[in-house]
Amino acid sequence: AIRKLVKQVLRSNNYNYVSMDTAHTIEINTIAPGHIFLSSSRIQIKESQLNWYTSFNDPEDEESLHRWNWLLHLASEKICPSSRLQWMLDMQEDWIECFQKEIQLSSLKLDNLLRWESYTVGERIANSILFYICKDIIPSKLVQKALVEQVQFLFTRLEYFGTRTGNHVFNNARAIYLAGVYFQCESWRRVAVTIFHRELPLLVTPDGFLREGSSHYQFLFTRWVLEILFFVEAVYDDQLKSFLIPYAQNLLQ
Repeated sequence: AIRKLVKQVLRSNNYNYVSMDTAHTIEINTIAPGHIFLSSSRIQIKESQLNWYTSFNDPEDEESLHRWNWLLHLASEKICPSSRLQWMLDMQEDWIECFQKEIQLSSLKLDNLLRWESYTVGERIANSILFYICKDIIPSKLVQKALVEQVQFLFTRLEYFGTRTGNHVFNNARAIYLAGVYFQCESWRRVAVTIFHRELPLLVTPDGFLREGSSHYQFLFTRWVLEILFFVEAVYDDQLKSFLIPYAQNLLQ
């Protein structure tokens, strides 16, 4: 049913979104951090640039780099001046210049690229939007266009695997919902809400435990639900709010 809904949205081009105008900003000298933290290591910043092609022993570190998790780490530091924020935006544009064109590759080739795994794409979208909202930033048209393309890409690669479907598809939907709110695209939100209603009862037990029994994912999953609720409040979606709050309360408990 969800795949049918996705096909309807994509076939009809029914994803009218709002592209925001970037305010004119004064040119400033960007200040790069000395390093950024990844999953199990940190990467040094040389000559104010991220090396996107760094080799890692742990694939989780490569995924963390391309998920842009470091955006939220840096943004949450006690001191994050505008020069640092601009560097972060510049690195997003740099990534897009390096990799966005790969979105046109065949599925077979994309399957071998960690940066285009559905979970990683969803994290990249969600981390970007959380960053913009929390810091009251409007990204460039280049970045906006790339994120919209990645949302559309994610629609075609939702992580449904029959009986092996886990929590990842809920995270896919979280990214789509956040993007639907940020870009004011109601049809994206509708698909995400459909997934929420289907998957939450399957993923969370009545007493609030994530079915997969992972304390790590219990923490992550609870965070996802709370982030969705934050965006639900922004669009006054009382129906979805009423559905999510009992799950949020049980997960927190």
